[in-house]
Amino acid sequence: MELDTLHLYRRLRRQNQKNAVNSTLSGNNITLNANNNINAAGVNIQADNSISGTAKDINIQNVNNTDTHYSKHKKVKVSLADVLGTIAKNPLLLKKESDGKVSFTLATATIDKEAERSTKTTVQLSNIDAGAGGISLTANDKPFK
Repeated sequence: MELDTLHLYRRLRRQNQKNAVNSTLSGNNITLNANNNINAAGVNIQADNSISGTAKDINIQNVNNTDTHYSKHKKVKVSLADVLGTIAKNPLLLKKESDGKVSFTLATATIDKEAERSTKTTVQLSNIDAGAGGISLTANDKPFK
């Protein structure tokens, strides 16, 4: 059996997910009152009739979900056949060093590296929905329109 080429492979894969959890507040009539601020992210507020609220400031925001994939591949190829064939055809390729030692190349190696990264972001919306009674929110004594 003749060994002329050796292949080594190395793969690394990683995935990272960040997912928000939506909260739902539902009822017939919903009242939100705060002496300071009302802050909500990724929330669904659903009233069959009406939603009302008063606060210094009202912040209702969407949230992002992210999904990141990372992969790294490394391939090393070590070839003996080319080097041994060249030395067999031309032994003068052996180099004599000044200190009397003989050295030559035993193998050649090539390294291929490849890395990939992808990130997917989706937006998870906040929703405020009321029935016939409508929505009445007041922040800093200014009604929301």
